[in-house]
Amino acid sequence: MKQWTNYWQNSRSLNSFSEGQSALGYHGEMLYFWQNQLSALSNGAKVLDIGTGNGALAILCYQYAQTLGFVWELLGIDAADINPKVNIYSDESINKALQNISFRGNTFIERSELESGDFDFICSQYAIEYSDLTQSLPEICRLLAPNGRFCALMHATESEIVADSRLGLSFLNILLDKSPFLKEVGAVLVYAEKFIKEGKSLADDVEFKRLNEVLLFQVKWLKSKALDMGCDSWFNSILSKIAPLLYQLKTENVAIFDEYCKQLFFYRMRIRDQLDSVIDEKRKQLLLESLERLHVQYCFSELFVEGKHVGITLVIHK
Repeated sequence: MKQWTNYWQNSRSLNSFSEGQSALGYHGEMLYFWQNQLSALSNGAKVLDIGTGNGALAILCYQYAQTLGFVWELLGIDAADINPKVNIYSDESINKALQNISFRGNTFIERSELESGDFDFICSQYAIEYSDLTQSLPEICRLLAPNGRFCALMHATESEIVADSRLGLSFLNILLDKSPFLKEVGAVLVYAEKFIKEGKSLADDVEFKRLNEVLLFQVKWLKSKALDMGCDSWFNSILSKIAPLLYQLKTENVAIFDEYCKQLFFYRMRIRDQLDSVIDEKRKQLLLESLERLHVQYCFSELFVEGKHVGITLVIHK
């Protein structure tokens, strides 16, 4: 769980595995999907977001209720040690939403200890599948009010997100376990730091030139490997974080690089968690067996957003 606590406490991103506009919430077809799920709720509804992270889906719920002139009681829980309210965003509507949502970290849905029958709607995006489904599904049904509804979007085998994560994991395994690239970057930065602290010039230093030549060889090898694997976007993303440290040599760059390497290891852990959570045929069968025992109405469907397969949805009616 430390890899997720680390992510949510060190990132202002609302969504995991998101960058750019998507990191700050929901847009386009994904936004419309969730608004459609929420459209039947009335004023005063109680909503639970499972695996809330920094609160993206809970914020969407709050903002949608506002457009309807409704007030909903919103709670976001997460197994990680989260504290979304400390984050400040340039979008004041996000800040306002965060202050009107309750959050509980270190809370596992398998044993939530929340009051039975308390929620009209429970939602989860890329979260419930990380749990022990044989325990979390009965708990969700316990928490739902009569006529309550649960909707989850889950990672699935056919998802393009999952396909990209598999490629990314393969590349990170090479980068972190087999390639000396990161070691050579560290060697250049440590050597440069010593010279900078001593006020010396690196311009004509023979050893510094040699270290850079070795590093350049590793860059070319890693780039070639990434192209062969179809992971060039992963290579470019990682290089874009490291290159500025090499172009603008400063004494603090060694510490920045060491922290970035630590984050790469955490990133790999999160991707492994994601891939382990994917709803494949075996896990879907487990879901079906659990749902049949609970005697609830349910349905599965695939979800496509902007033409891309993004996972499968599970809707439960109590």
